[in-house]
Amino acid sequence: MSDEEALEQYLLTQNVNYFNLLYDRYTNKVYSKCISMLKESELAEDATQEIFVKVLLSISKFSGKSKFSTWLYSVTYNYCIDIIRKEKRRSLYP
Repeated sequence: MSDEEALEQYLLTQNVNYFNLLYDRYTNKVYSKCISMLKESELAEDATQEIFVKVLLSISKFSGKSKFSTWLYSVTYNYCIDIIRKEKRRSLYP
C-alpha cells in the first residue's frame, strides 16, 4: 500500500492502523533528520514523537499537492528549526 493510499484510508475510516503504517514507515527517517539537526538523541526522540502527534492532528491539512513524505519532511524540518530557535533564545536570555 502506498503512502497516499494509507493516508486516504486513514482519512476515510479514521482507522489508526493506517496511520501506524505511515508511522512505522517513517519514524526512523524522521528521527534521523531530527538527530542530524538537533545533535542530541533525547531531544531528537522527543521531537520525533511530537512531530507525529502534530502530523496526526493536522493531517487533514495535507493538500496532496506533494507526496506525503515531502510534506512530512517539511513538517520535520520546520519543527526542528523552531526548536533550534528556542534553544538559541534560551541561551541568549537565560
